[in-house]
Amino acid sequence: MKTTPNRQNESGQVLIFSLIFVLIMMAFSGVMIFLVHTHSQQGQLGYLSEQALNIAEAGVDKALYEINQAGGLSYTGESDVVFGSGMYSVTVSDVGSGKVIEGTGYIPNSTSPRVVKKVRVTLSKSSAGASFIYGVQVGFGGLLMTNNSSISGSVYSDGNIQGQENTVIVGDAYVAGGVSPNPDQEQALQTGEQNVGETSAREDAAQSFVPAVNQTISRVSLNIKKVGNPSNATVRIVSDNANSPSQVTLAQGTLNSNAVGTGFGWVDVSFTSNPGLISGQRYWLVVDVNVPNGTRYYVWAKHDNSGYGNGVGKYSDDWAAATPVWLDAAGDFGFQTWMGSGSTYMNSVIVGGDAHANTIVDSQVGGDAYYQTITNTTVSGAEYPGSSDPPALDMPISDAVVEDFKSASEAGGTIVPAGGVYLVDGAALDLGPVKIEGDLIIDNGSVVTLTGPVWVEGDITISNNSIVQLDSQFSGDSTMVIADYPADRFLKGKILIDNNAQFFGSGDPDSYIMLLSTFGDLSTAAIDVKNNTDGVIFYTTQGVVNVANNVTLKEVVAYRLELANNAAVNYESGLANVNFSAGPSGGWTLKKGSWQIVSP
Repeated sequence: MKTTPNRQNESGQVLIFSLIFVLIMMAFSGVMIFLVHTHSQQGQLGYLSEQALNIAEAGVDKALYEINQAGGLSYTGESDVVFGSGMYSVTVSDVGSGKVIEGTGYIPNSTSPRVVKKVRVTLSKSSAGASFIYGVQVGFGGLLMTNNSSISGSVYSDGNIQGQENTVIVGDAYVAGGVSPNPDQEQALQTGEQNVGETSAREDAAQSFVPAVNQTISRVSLNIKKVGNPSNATVRIVSDNANSPSQVTLAQGTLNSNAVGTGFGWVDVSFTSNPGLISGQRYWLVVDVNVPNGTRYYVWAKHDNSGYGNGVGKYSDDWAAATPVWLDAAGDFGFQTWMGSGSTYMNSVIVGGDAHANTIVDSQVGGDAYYQTITNTTVSGAEYPGSSDPPALDMPISDAVVEDFKSASEAGGTIVPAGGVYLVDGAALDLGPVKIEGDLIIDNGSVVTLTGPVWVEGDITISNNSIVQLDSQFSGDSTMVIADYPADRFLKGKILIDNNAQFFGSGDPDSYIMLLSTFGDLSTAAIDVKNNTDGVIFYTTQGVVNVANNVTLKEVVAYRLELANNAAVNYESGLANVNFSAGPSGGWTLKKGSWQIVSP
């Protein structure tokens, strides 16, 4: 039997299926709308997060700029700085020899809730470098070596080297030609200043002078400072051409940027050769900067009313141009010229390497000998009579750099001890950066960890098994402890090391502590060392370093050095390149691998 379809049931089923389909499509559309909305929100959040991150990095960049502009001494951060549609806040903290910057970016800049991102970076200093390429470097006071004393390394002395029985210099020995103790020409007053190398119109500067004597010129000194970190400049002595500098170079040396501080100070420049100058004839001292820069340049001290009667200051866009134009600087620049005076000698020394001196007497030379006069001396190598005297050598660290380290110390705070003596007695403490207005005594097994440079405005005594060490965060950097009493450098500023005092760097083999004295009375030791030391550099360009019997050191720089019986200096190769943190030279840079995003 044939069945007839129920069309009403079929219509109902179609309607149900249609409704189900519509509901499915509505649900699917809702999901899609939700996903699109969520994706849009996430995209917007990602965009805002990226903006906040960029703003945080902008804050870090601003901080890095400000720190380098301020020499790293005064900028500590800032808050709620509007930047586009957002804002940033920055904090700066000192950690060891470095700095940590945290930059926080906010978007938007005024309403809440806001997207927040924080970036943290570590800065390290492109440090002030000093090259101690000689085991001993001595100024015009010279070197005295008593019986059986020795130096393992080379010696460069601006004054005489006097030995006694069995005194040995294992490396080469240099005695510079004689230099007068007083400048021949000088302009030391300052009422103004002249930028040098700032722009193309002020690329080079020059000062004329007229020598008072017929002698060789050994070196010049400039009263100068720097802005930023300029490249080294060339310093020339040139002849005169119609009352302007000629392009005939008579002597040439290098103004080392690392030796120039951020405040005015005298910086010595020695020449590769020492030509003779003629009394009464005009010469020019030229500071030649190869590449001018708007943010990194030198500033030469100037006396505005031209008080120096034997010359005038000028500046030019380029000393080496085909036809240079020299303009009147309306003043005289701060300078000193140092002329040769008298012959120097090396006497009663066993030299393992080459010997260079005007006069060599009663000595043994294992290498070659360069001289004007030689007497009762055996030479194993070749002899070069008639050789020119070695030039006087610039000290590794200038007075201007020392002043900047003092400023860095003082920026960390000042201690005014009761009774004028800061005593560390059997204690362990961190010290620096700091200025101490009085004497410093570290005694009875104390352990002092240096976290920055220290300026002691008085005398320093370190004794009785005490330890002075660098914080590990100095890594391969070094720092200074300075004894300087500016009120009277013939009264205070001495350093005494006694009874098993010990010194250590940060743990890195290239890290050292420098003990520096400005004491200038030559009748008393500025630095008196009475026991073996390691990890320390002794430095005084004003006074005497006395090394007692049977004492061994690493490195000495002194105006005059006296080694007692059996004393020894054992030079360490790493001293050829020592970097000092917290100094004036070099900028602060991002430490590789330190950038990170942190939770706000």
